[in-house]
Amino acid sequence: MKPRVRQVIVVEGRYDKNALSQVVDAVIVETGGFSVFHDREKLAYLRRLAAARGVILMTDPDGAGFVIRNHLKGVLPPEQILQAYVPDVYGKERRKRKGGKEGKLGVEGMPPAVLLEALRRCGATWEGEEAPAAPLRLTKADLLEKGLIANVADLYELHAQEVAQLDRMGVKSAENLIRAIEKSKANDLGKLIYGLGIRQVGEKAAAVLAQHFGSLDALCAASVEELTAIPDVGEITARCIVSYLNQPQAKDLIARLKAAGVNMESTVQKVDDRFAGMTFVLTGTLSRLDRKTAEAEIALRGGKASGSVSKKTTYVVAGEAAGSKLTRAQKLGVPVLTEEQFEELLK
Repeated sequence: MKPRVRQVIVVEGRYDKNALSQVVDAVIVETGGFSVFHDREKLAYLRRLAAARGVILMTDPDGAGFVIRNHLKGVLPPEQILQAYVPDVYGKERRKRKGGKEGKLGVEGMPPAVLLEALRRCGATWEGEEAPAAPLRLTKADLLEKGLIANVADLYELHAQEVAQLDRMGVKSAENLIRAIEKSKANDLGKLIYGLGIRQVGEKAAAVLAQHFGSLDALCAASVEELTAIPDVGEITARCIVSYLNQPQAKDLIARLKAAGVNMESTVQKVDDRFAGMTFVLTGTLSRLDRKTAEAEIALRGGKASGSVSKKTTYVVAGEAAGSKLTRAQKLGVPVLTEEQFEELLK
C-alpha cells in the first residue's frame, strides 16, 4: 500500500504527476508550467487547497522549476507551504528524445526512493503510518537542504562547526567529513570529470578523457572533432562535453574548484599502447585483481573493457564461476584467457 500524504502536492506537469502518483497516495495538482502565472482560477484553487490542507511544492531542479517555485511562494500563504527538493541528477527521461536545456532529470525521472525522501525531508504529514525512516548517513541533499552548499565547489568552503549543527552529526563526525573532503582534492582527474555530471559521461568515459588529455584545461580547450577522434566518444557525447564546459556556470565552477586546490591533472600515467584497438571482457570472479583494477590496467595500455561479448571482442578473461559470457565467447570463437595468461599480457 502506498503511503498517504495529507498535504496537496504541486508539480509542474502530467508526467511528474504520473510518477509521483505511483509512489504516494495524495492529491497532486499540475501547474501546467509557466501558464499558472496567468491562470487566476488555478491560483485561487491552490489558495483554497493551501488553506484547507497545506501544499507541498515539488518542482524540477532546473531554472524553470526555480522560477515556478518562487512565483508560487509569492502568491500562496508562506505558513501553508512546504518545500520539497529533488537533487540535481544529470540525464534524460526515457520518453524524451533529448534532455532538457540544463541536462537535469525532472521529478518524473526520479526513482521512487528519491521522491519519498524529498517528501520526508520537507516535513510532509503521513496519514495512517509514520514517515519513511531517515537515512543514517549525511548526503549532499542534506547540505543542499540546509543551505550549506549550492554546488560541489561549496563543499571545499565548509567548516566543521557548520556541519556539526546538522541532525545526526556531532563535532567528531563533522571533523571527519571535512577531512574526507580535504583529502578528495587529490583525487585523479577522472573522478573530477565524472563528478561534474556532464551528460553522457560516465565513470569509464571520464577516466578515458582524463588519460587522453592529461589536464582539465586541455579537455576544456578540446573541440568536438578532437573528442570524436577518441575511441568510444561519439558525436553526441562530444557535443555534450563541449556544450557543458563552455557554459558560464561551468567555467565559474571549475575556477572555484581550481582556487580551492582541487587537482586538475591526471595522476595516472599511461603505460603504453600494446592493447590499442583491443576489447576485453571480464567475467566470473577474479582472485588476483579486482575488476576495477583489471579494467584500469587495460585502459593504461590503450585497450577497452566492455560488458558484453561480440565478434569484435579480442579476449575474454575468465575467472571462477564464469557464466553466460564465457559460453558466448566459446560459441563465437573468441579467445579466452585465464587470469594468469592475462597477467602475462600486462607484463
